[in-house]
Amino acid sequence: MKLVVFLFVCTVVSSEIDVWSNIFRENFSQMDKNSDGLVEMSEYSQMFLAADVNGDGGVTLNEYLKTEALVENHATLTEDFHFNDHNKDGVVNMVDIRLQFNQIDTNNDDKIEQNEFVVYAENLVKTKGHPAFGK
Repeated sequence: MKLVVFLFVCTVVSSEIDVWSNIFRENFSQMDKNSDGLVEMSEYSQMFLAADVNGDGGVTLNEYLKTEALVENHATLTEDFHFNDHNKDGVVNMVDIRLQFNQIDTNNDDKIEQNEFVVYAENLVKTKGHPAFGK
């Protein structure tokens, strides 16, 4: 009986990861603006700095919430903002973006390959390392 339960749990977890992996691949494609199969720092930072309403080089929680106005769950957005604010100064800026970029770029070539991004994101799902995944 324990083996059956274990196999069921593994199958459910595997299916969940497969669904998320497809989403992460789509996210990667959206970040890869020049469609070269790599995400450079300039492309990665655009994702964050698009919310920099006042153009000061950093995104505050208020700017982030305004940019993501279509998402109704402000609590989740707030948790997401704090996840990305690595130095916890209340602003997501190039320091925070670079730290996260370097965590994803495991081969240190200053480019994120799709596999690097998917592995990083899958790990967040598995460890519940991001608020969106139940931390």
